[in-house]
Amino acid sequence: IVQTVYSKSAGKGSNHAWIPSTENIGTVSYLVVQLYEHLSRRTFQRVHRQFALMGLSRMAHLPSNSFVTAVPAESVKMAGDQVNITSQTMDIFEDLVAEKKEILKGVVNLNTVRRKGQENLSLLAIEETDGVEH
Repeated sequence: IVQTVYSKSAGKGSNHAWIPSTENIGTVSYLVVQLYEHLSRRTFQRVHRQFALMGLSRMAHLPSNSFVTAVPAESVKMAGDQVNITSQTMDIFEDLVAEKKEILKGVVNLNTVRRKGQENLSLLAIEETDGVEH
């Protein structure tokens, strides 16, 4: 579930800034999202099993070339710590899961800086200086 959307304003050297919403996924610089774990059928849970004792949610900071699709808000229904999705959205989820290996290869490629005469650098492997991981 998207928590925050950032976009870069026009102009070289401009900052990434929070935007309240967007109609065009292409204008998004990055997203801060809350992650849900698939529970059963069309239900996902906020608290992942590995963090159940602490009741922690997981968040992720996704650069623009790391998110694949957007689904209409009305296809997702919140129910406490769980999310239920429509059958059409579940079809999208299942298609993405089936192609997960290939999608991950593409995301890694998009997030790799090719440097002439030097080792390639994966942007996904860089840790931020404040200790927050991507």
